[in-house]
Amino acid sequence: MYFRTPPKDFKYDLTTVTCIIEHGGKILLIRRLPDKVQGGRWGVPGGKAEAGEDLADALVREIREETGININPIELQPIGAAYVRYPEFDFTNHQYRIAVAQKPEVKIKADEHDNFIWVTPEEAMATRRSSDLDVCFREYYRNRK
Repeated sequence: MYFRTPPKDFKYDLTTVTCIIEHGGKILLIRRLPDKVQGGRWGVPGGKAEAGEDLADALVREIREETGININPIELQPIGAAYVRYPEFDFTNHQYRIAVAQKPEVKIKADEHDNFIWVTPEEAMATRRSSDLDVCFREYYRNRK
């Protein structure tokens, strides 16, 4: 389940960061390997923040590790936080976006992902995506219209 405010019994098991990377009206999606959590599903770059790690620094690191893309943390625009509950744990996901002027070369991390695509937000909604991503996309793109 996905919440914009934390439920009363929320556990804060871990903190994650994710980023919608946009170029020319399209966003970058990466597909998780089948044997991973949310395996075979499309998502945006991101991952766990280490204890004490600045959120922007964590996101820059995760984007570089997962896609080979180097971004400037100053250009990150916060979207907001989401509180996500899976049956086995809770986590806070800090969501960002960045628009890049030039389409970057993507080199996915082969031990976590097996493919990437650039798609419009509408096309992204038609993919088999991670369970909380559709809410994030709907809220973000609805607020931009």
